[in-house]
Amino acid sequence: MSQAHDHIAKLERYLQLDPDNVPLMQDLARACYKGGEHRRAAELYAQLRQRTEETPAFLNEMASVQLALGNWNEAAELLRLAVAKDPAAPLFCNLGYAELAAGQSRAAMEHFKQAVEHEPANTRFQYLLASSYYQIDDLQQAHESVARIIAAEPDNAEALLLSGYIDLERGELDAATKQADTVVTRMPTSADARMLRGMLAMLGLDAEKAIADLRQAVAINPQDADNRIALGQALLMVQRVKQAHGEFSEAVRLASDSTVAWLSMGWVEMMSNNLPAAQRAFESVLRLDPSDAEGHAGMAIVFLSQDKKTAAEQSIAAALKLNPECVPALWVQTALRQMRGDEVGAKESLDRFMSAHTFGPLGWTTKDIADRFQSSPVGKRTVRKLMRFNRRFGGKPPTFH
Repeated sequence: MSQAHDHIAKLERYLQLDPDNVPLMQDLARACYKGGEHRRAAELYAQLRQRTEETPAFLNEMASVQLALGNWNEAAELLRLAVAKDPAAPLFCNLGYAELAAGQSRAAMEHFKQAVEHEPANTRFQYLLASSYYQIDDLQQAHESVARIIAAEPDNAEALLLSGYIDLERGELDAATKQADTVVTRMPTSADARMLRGMLAMLGLDAEKAIADLRQAVAINPQDADNRIALGQALLMVQRVKQAHGEFSEAVRLASDSTVAWLSMGWVEMMSNNLPAAQRAFESVLRLDPSDAEGHAGMAIVFLSQDKKTAAEQSIAAALKLNPECVPALWVQTALRQMRGDEVGAKESLDRFMSAHTFGPLGWTTKDIADRFQSSPVGKRTVRKLMRFNRRFGGKPPTFH
């Protein structure tokens, strides 16, 4: 038995002998919280709430237990009561954190602002405010907030990392890369820093660099599905389909409610010519989110592969209604119109496909990415592989008919 659990056991025995001892019960509740026995701590605090005054400190302790249990809304409600009694910066901060965890980003932002107003020199409060701006896509405010932190603390790696992600969203790749390099140097075991640098390398079409950083991210935090999805995507850039399949399979296991994980699984199953598995993956996407345009596009490709042209057209229509610039749907629409001999319609779909904006912050279209890819080292290697394929098998890579 650990020292903490031994201490808890002793307090439990003492409380059995004196069950009305409120200070002893509170000591036990705190010991359970610190020792990781959060459910027992919650039970004790519920009893204490009937026997003691609800001071801001007491309500904050109760909220901390609820946060540890993942009960974000319950924690937020307790902290609102605490703030009403004592509008102190740490309580505003804790309330903002609970609301951020509960997905209430705008409410969190307002409370982080109040914390910063009370203690403007507290860079932790400033960091949480910048994070909340980032969560609600107010990139200008997020950029300004994190810049203030870096001005005060130039070596604040956490702020530099957030700055890198904000720069990425703003389309400022050089600035984001500089921040990512700095953070990786200072925090080589930060999975988030490796993830950012790997994503930037993918945008720069440097697949090997991306794979190296993303493998590090997965090694540091193997339970993070996003790291594995990003690594799988980087592996697909160099046609390592089997390895990518392994990463996407693990991502689905870790995050079975992630549409991105299931989409990735669907595309890699298509590349592996496993049509039934691809169909199951895309169906999983649409079960989780019927409004996912790419899920409908994936089903369109499955139906087209099964020569179910009517079903494919219906899925394309659903995808393009949800997202008129859905690249996979426009590609399938082009193929279907070519099959019908509708050259005018096919050209219109192809033009839309090539002009679709696939990464908004950079303003890149599908054509821009294709041109960048073809002129990049990884693109040239892909072309050489396709040429070897043609020479070996005397034909072209498989296409839809």
